[in-house]
Amino acid sequence: MTIGRPVRVQLSGDREGAYVVAEERADGSLVLRPDGERRARAPVDSLGALAQLLRRRSDGLATTSEALDAWGVDLVEDERVVEFAMADVGGQRGFVALTNRRFIFLVRGGAALEPQQQHALSELTTIDPLPGRGKHGFVVGCEGAAPILVESRDRGQIERLRARLLAR
Repeated sequence: MTIGRPVRVQLSGDREGAYVVAEERADGSLVLRPDGERRARAPVDSLGALAQLLRRRSDGLATTSEALDAWGVDLVEDERVVEFAMADVGGQRGFVALTNRRFIFLVRGGAALEPQQQHALSELTTIDPLPGRGKHGFVVGCEGAAPILVESRDRGQIERLRARLLAR
């Protein structure tokens, strides 16, 4: 498909937000990419687990970046959150924030979340599935660190997170 100007679509659900059609295939399927112009201040509702976490807050946090900043995670200028999921990491319950640069694990500490582990995506060496357990998960190999076990009872959520890590 030849596009003079970008064709934009709005999705709802787990992938809520603004997207641009990057390719229309012969079978009619579409390849979408996030619309950078419209997602610069994506509302927290665009990332389900984060929306649930912040729904009752009254501090006016409007974006995932603002929420992470409030929890002590400093995102660099071109860093953006691509996935936010509830997960158990190394047996400890918390949240995984995956950016275009880092894998960040946050746990509840006091009244807010606090970053417990942060790894640059360039340091990740392997992402292997976790077979035969009650939870769904994977193991992340990381330079200079012990393997990181990531699990969740939500199969879809863990598969999305693993797919994003594999696509890095």
